[in-house]
Amino acid sequence: MNGYVDFHSGVLPRMDAENLEAEVEKSVEILKILHKAKIKTVVATPYFNSVDDNVPSFLAKREEAYKLLSEKIKGLSLPRVILGSEVLFTTSLLDTKGVNKLCVGDTNYIMLALPYQEYSEMVLETLQKIIISRNLCPIIAHIEKYLEFYTMEQIEKISSLGVIMQLSCDAIINRATRKDALELLSRNVVQIIGSNDITKMVGGSDITVQEGGRSKLEVAMDVLNTDITANISETIAPSPQYADAIRIMRYHLPLGKYKQIKNNAGMIISNANIKDIMC
Repeated sequence: MNGYVDFHSGVLPRMDAENLEAEVEKSVEILKILHKAKIKTVVATPYFNSVDDNVPSFLAKREEAYKLLSEKIKGLSLPRVILGSEVLFTTSLLDTKGVNKLCVGDTNYIMLALPYQEYSEMVLETLQKIIISRNLCPIIAHIEKYLEFYTMEQIEKISSLGVIMQLSCDAIINRATRKDALELLSRNVVQIIGSNDITKMVGGSDITVQEGGRSKLEVAMDVLNTDITANISETIAPSPQYADAIRIMRYHLPLGKYKQIKNNAGMIISNANIKDIMC
């Protein structure tokens, strides 16, 4: 597959924005930036919390936002947008009707945000039930953010279920988290390498916050899921964070391990199996 895949993007316009037209224009600008970074496919992942929302309502709002954006970019050469979601992990997901409709496109891959709390066997047991009883394949977003709450062994235990894990480029680049990030790579825990924009509620308004004070448009320059089997030197305008992360892996991981990650398409959702997700 040529080009990158942004697997975790807040590209859809917010339907509750006071100036909806400006929100749509912002989304278009993000897509233009992603296009310049050679991203071919964007998975829109608006946040879903089963405690505060229900699936039909969420899907209706997501579809309306998608329709507005689609009309605005019609005829433009921009990345293809696929609908998905970032779902807050709760035990109630097992009883949530239509949860499969929150997956990426028509697949059974569902992106989950784990709670920021100490590890418990409940997390493991619920993930097992989601996989077996709901026939879903979880993708754990930004796994490095749980190192404060989980030991490396506990993360490995979750990974052993066959779930997919995403590691942020920032975790590799940041010296404070680099050692743990490289260990996650060395232990074959991570399948997706990328970076992600972080949306937080501040003073009642929804804004995007990223380390270093970068704007949402600047964050859009980063690749959230990218084919690390590609030759970086042949890529025009690669993501700066992605390129830095690859460089750091090259100089800090054993050569054999680095080559395995760089050359093994099975380490990430790309090439051979991305077509199963994106078809």
